[in-house]
Amino acid sequence: MDLSFRQLAVLRELMTSDTATSVARKLNLSQPGVSKLLRQTEEQLGLRLFERIKGRLYPTPEATLLMAELEKVMGAAEAFDRLAGDLRDTVAGRISIAALPTLANVFLPSVVTEFQRRHPTVRIAVDVLPSLRIVDQVNDGHVDIGLLGDSTEMPTNKSEDLFECASVCIMRPDHPLAERSHVELEDMLQHVIVSYFIKSPYGERIAKTFSEAGLDYNPQIEAGASTTICAMVESGAGIAIVEPYLLYNHTSPNVVARPVRPVIPIRPRLIYPRFRPLTMTARRFVSMFKQAMEEKARDCGP
Repeated sequence: MDLSFRQLAVLRELMTSDTATSVARKLNLSQPGVSKLLRQTEEQLGLRLFERIKGRLYPTPEATLLMAELEKVMGAAEAFDRLAGDLRDTVAGRISIAALPTLANVFLPSVVTEFQRRHPTVRIAVDVLPSLRIVDQVNDGHVDIGLLGDSTEMPTNKSEDLFECASVCIMRPDHPLAERSHVELEDMLQHVIVSYFIKSPYGERIAKTFSEAGLDYNPQIEAGASTTICAMVESGAGIAIVEPYLLYNHTSPNVVARPVRPVIPIRPRLIYPRFRPLTMTARRFVSMFKQAMEEKARDCGP
């Protein structure tokens, strides 16, 4: 059984589209050509992969199970293509980055701008994703570099912590806790808490810190985006524990920050595929990024 790359590409697209016509248009094929490739794939695998219901294609449970392995294959092929492109021209190339929203908004713009100025022929793609998706994207070869916090486990990828920060508690300036030089965990429980989702890596770290102090962490409001949390706090909905670098881009006079005791550390982290070297272009970008982070570290200590 030897499936062609074209067959795999068609199968992958069919999993996220519901008609052969839309896949044909995307892959520059004819609709009969897509149907023929699907039929050949099913015959070679000995599996029915799609059911046609009212003119639309729906993947079978068998197709869904195969999807995870298919993504790995396609990710490896995409990584191969990127590497070959860089080897053809060490000046030009492409860098793909997956990052958490906060880190993408705070740290990437200035570095991308300077890198593009120095290397105008390099194309840069930035995808904003949640932590676990970033780990998967790097591991499967869909992106070169991941940028996230150190609270996410990533046994299959290499990682490099950039610097350490101490989380802060943010609130409105007229909030009672704003009068304090720092905020104790126990004090926070007397007020409405806005939090990252408890099941997120950072949310779990905050909850664990409360638990280790013998306290229950049950925030009344949860959100997935740092911008939403800041907006909630600014409107007076409550107080929140956030990364200090979040405030680099949020300079509203209606939000102030105070250190949290005990310290809840957070470290921005770069991750790379463990068994696939970075391209020369990506290594140049990482070097510039780390240099910029050293400057940020002086403003952000534990």
